Amino acid sequence: MSATSTEASAKPYGLDAMQPLFASIPYLSKMGFEFSADDEQLGVRLPYAEQIVGNPKVPALHGGAIGSLLQTTASVQLMLATRSLRLPRLFSCTVEYLRSARLIDVQASAIVVTRSRRFANVRATAWQDRADQPIAAATLQFVLVD
Repeated sequence: MSATSTEASAKPYGLDAMQPLFASIPYLSKMGFEFSADDEQLGVRLPYAEQIVGNPKVPALHGGAIGSLLQTTASVQLMLATRSLRLPRLFSCTVEYLRSARLIDVQASAIVVTRSRRFANVRATAWQDRADQPIAAATLQFVLVD
């Protein structure tokens, strides 16, 4: 097989290949998630916006926005790990809110803890100033087969 036919038969994957999928999900653009990847390690940023303030009296970001960031980060990290352009099906999710989220940007990353043919366990963490001081963490299980 020539190099040209090998390159043509390889399925594109990665963040660039996922852009059409991201564009088809209005929630992602509404939330303003920003994706970056380095050596298949995903980073997701949720920029501060007034629409994600949950309690202006505290003041703190809405827990649902943080939970959504964690789920999105875990899903896309799993897609990168499996070289898939299909969203994995969420089976269960447990979010631990560790401290109040201040009115600034939030960063998140995830790791695939275990993966079999049928299931995957992913751990996602969100932070603001320092990655070693998380504001929330989640454990998520995904079903990989239909």
